[in-house]
Amino acid sequence: TLPAWPPWIQEVLDWLVPRVVAREERVRSWRRANRSNPDLLPGSARGEAWAARIMQDASGSILDDVLGQFLAAVCSTPELAGSDVVVFDHLCREPVDASDVGAVLAMCRQAGGGTLIRAAGAHRDPDKQTVWLTDGGTADGWPENAAADLWVVGVGEPVPPGAQVVRRA
Repeated sequence: TLPAWPPWIQEVLDWLVPRVVAREERVRSWRRANRSNPDLLPGSARGEAWAARIMQDASGSILDDVLGQFLAAVCSTPELAGSDVVVFDHLCREPVDASDVGAVLAMCRQAGGGTLIRAAGAHRDPDKQTVWLTDGGTADGWPENAAADLWVVGVGEPVPPGAQVVRRA
């Protein structure tokens, strides 16, 4: 059996990302392999999930180790399996399931240009919490209603005024 994850993880996720009924009332689970597609990390179980639209900055200013930390946190956390990822730099790619590691990595390999955060904001999903994983460097400013989103940036990096921020060390 797998060890139980600490209860504080659920409390943090509940604070950051609203729960929704997962697609077809299923969520990802590490207790069972995915039956139809082995590339999708965990299998399915019934229940609720946290669903967010993860906006992953893969521009040239994002260091490889930081990008790796972001991707590991998003793609390998079964509690976020109801989420999807949009990789952006000066272009915005189509959203893919957060558990589809291969597709997310492929999009990151295509990226590396400048950062247009305002333009990427057009790809938010109104039914999901938007979480930005970025260094905050933007050539075109902040999206409208950016303060309603969650921003994960490094210490001292810029964020929109009044936004919720999680600072990584």
